[in-house]
Amino acid sequence: MADSADAQSMFARAVAPHWTVLELLSSVRFGIAQLVTLFVYCWLGSAGLFYPVIADGGIEWRHQMIRQWRAFELTEFEWFHTWFFFGLCATICLTMAVTTIRRIPFNALKAGVWMIHAGVILLAIGSAVYFATKVEGDTPVLRRQVVATLPDGASVALPAVVGAHATLSGDAGTYQLRVVSVLPGYELRTEGFTDAHDYAVQVMVQRTGGDSDASATFIRQLLAQHPQFTEDVIPGEGRVKKIARFKGAVMLGDPIELSLELAPQDTFWIMDSWALHMREAGENAWTQRVIPGGGGRFAPGRGLPRYNDYFASTVDIWPPAGAQRVAVDPLNVNVPGGGDALGDIDVRVTGFLRYAVMQSRRVPTTKADRASVPMVDMVLTLTDGQQFRYQLAALEGENRELDGRLGFEWLDTPGDLELWRARLAPGEVTFLVLDKDGAAPYQVSVPVSVEAAVDGSAPFAELGDTGFAYRLRQVVDALEIRPGESASFAIFDIRTPEGTITMRAAAADPQQTADIDASAHDAGTGMTKPDPRIVTLYRPGAHEQLLLVGGPRAGATDDTPVKLIRRTPGGAVLEHPLRVGDGVTIQGGVTLRLARYVPHSSPEMRPLVIAPEQRDKQAQDSNSFSMIRIQLTPKNGDRIERWLPFHRYVFDDGVYAGAGLSRIEPTTIALPDGRTVELALGRERRTLPTPVALENFVLTSHIGGFTGSTASVRDWMSVLRPAGAGDDALVKVSVNAPHNVGGVWLFQSFWDAPRGGRSAGDPGSPGFGFTGLGVGTRHGVVTALLGAILSCMGMVYTFYVKPIIRRRRRVAIERTMARGSVQA
Repeated sequence: MADSADAQSMFARAVAPHWTVLELLSSVRFGIAQLVTLFVYCWLGSAGLFYPVIADGGIEWRHQMIRQWRAFELTEFEWFHTWFFFGLCATICLTMAVTTIRRIPFNALKAGVWMIHAGVILLAIGSAVYFATKVEGDTPVLRRQVVATLPDGASVALPAVVGAHATLSGDAGTYQLRVVSVLPGYELRTEGFTDAHDYAVQVMVQRTGGDSDASATFIRQLLAQHPQFTEDVIPGEGRVKKIARFKGAVMLGDPIELSLELAPQDTFWIMDSWALHMREAGENAWTQRVIPGGGGRFAPGRGLPRYNDYFASTVDIWPPAGAQRVAVDPLNVNVPGGGDALGDIDVRVTGFLRYAVMQSRRVPTTKADRASVPMVDMVLTLTDGQQFRYQLAALEGENRELDGRLGFEWLDTPGDLELWRARLAPGEVTFLVLDKDGAAPYQVSVPVSVEAAVDGSAPFAELGDTGFAYRLRQVVDALEIRPGESASFAIFDIRTPEGTITMRAAAADPQQTADIDASAHDAGTGMTKPDPRIVTLYRPGAHEQLLLVGGPRAGATDDTPVKLIRRTPGGAVLEHPLRVGDGVTIQGGVTLRLARYVPHSSPEMRPLVIAPEQRDKQAQDSNSFSMIRIQLTPKNGDRIERWLPFHRYVFDDGVYAGAGLSRIEPTTIALPDGRTVELALGRERRTLPTPVALENFVLTSHIGGFTGSTASVRDWMSVLRPAGAGDDALVKVSVNAPHNVGGVWLFQSFWDAPRGGRSAGDPGSPGFGFTGLGVGTRHGVVTALLGAILSCMGMVYTFYVKPIIRRRRRVAIERTMARGSVQA
């Protein structure tokens, strides 16, 4: 018996660990703890952390995304793609499976629970497959490209977007091509095509050389769906067909051929990815090295950050305006690769800035060379305490003045100081009042300035005993009267001896001086010739009201290196020698202070970090202003470091590169072996399984049409032509209707909306020139869907079928018990 008991004890100790694990996986408390952990993890990753703080005497709620902290640096997709999340989900599924098998009987009453648990596990498996294999990206697809061909075979292609240009040379001459207009909804008026619309592109063609007798400059209009209606237009004369000397011809007899063709796209770019693109100077095709992304400070496989700034020293950047302290956090991310333009050079990323722009500033230097100039830092303090810092460099045209109001000049020639004193004097108007014979004028000169202007109720100032009087109404300097031409005016009210009041615009150019009769002006009849009895000559004053001067002829000393010369509202010119730290109250309590004086400075280009509150959220989320500091270490040569700006797309195709869809600003680096390479920071690029072209783009809007607002659009739809497909195999994709093409799903992501000009010389865009496609995979979706369906069926079974079974069983038991009592 003792031997039997000992054997059972030994067996129990041997199996106890296994039973302990099974008991743990069957524990309801352990399952609840897992679910709570999963809930908290998902909450922090999706919603972030909300917490109250005491601010300004009250409670204020703050929000932070935990996954964006330096410890993690993960996107939402990466947060739900970590080993911890997958391990937690796998453990929950295992716990659910063990609990179901051990604790839930497999019978008709419990079938619903088995279905729910099996469905959840199947859903988890499908989701794991989906996220583990998920690829998501985007790509632009141009609507058309213009292809130009010469008889000798020379050819060039350019995108069908306004402003695109190219040069084509051949035996027929040299052609300058430019897309001058795009008409997305061009209406055809040819008989038989009434109410038909097409996509029209107008190309300006300018030819030099060649033997053709046709016009050297013309516009050719191309239609996407109706190439038979291609025609030429001569600027200033109209359509060639309507010009008599061409005898009804639709096109000129120029040897160049233009056609509007599809622009297939065979590449897409991965979302939230980083890649270093490179090529040797002169080449078109780029190669790439994928840069690991994500993973914070404590991650074992740390990659390129996504949300926070990293740099090794404050001398690598310009800190954001107003920053009291900037955190220094070095970075060292290896960029593996080889067999490309960089060969065996060690490539590392040593800095990352999420939102910055390159800016040139001057820094102190000990060398006095031609690039070295004096520099001052000035601080303007407003009455409300706001401060603005300005940097001025003497001897540099673009940096020596600020908006014509503040300047810094270096004086080293005798007479310079007196000259600038005179230039700072206010403007002056000279009045000449002629007698009846036009001789013996009364003459007086009076200072005028913007500050001296008065309103229409101010008293007149008499001009001696001539009977004329004046009052200054307005001073307008450098008024643009026509493109490229400006004029300066001093506008007066002049009272004549007869008592009438005339408004006079006295110009710096006497030929532009004119009188404006008050009643006539109100009636809109315009200007008249000036009254010949009184002549006005206007000399404008200097634009600068504040001038800093330094140098041997400025009267500066080692203690007061610069002098401030300013003009007061009353017209007086005052001088203030300044020491570093001194300030001068200039007007209305505003103070101008000399913060720094540097006798020798040189320009230095660094990225300026933009303060978070000044960032555009959309641009920040798309990394439009992100940049990295790349470090190249050749085996035989000095280390090379450069800042590289982010490119949304890096194109091999010259047609796409010329469409303006992304910045194209590669950084050129000379290597020790004599080669020159171009580098660009972008996203990882992959090849589409099946190239696609944009056949048409359809915008469906609400009543009233597209108004420039997304809310006015009901749907976007791209009609795509896969490579090798005919008209019967066109693919239509929209926002909520993706389509599988070659194993990847395409859906509508963005589009080319019409826009106005962004700057001078920008004609804007009529839009509809390209479409933006989302590209993604959907492996595991069917499995997850089946799991969800199975779980729903289990719930229906549990809440509807199970009560019926139990009711029937209860009725059966009651009947059995009733029969038993009758028999008894």
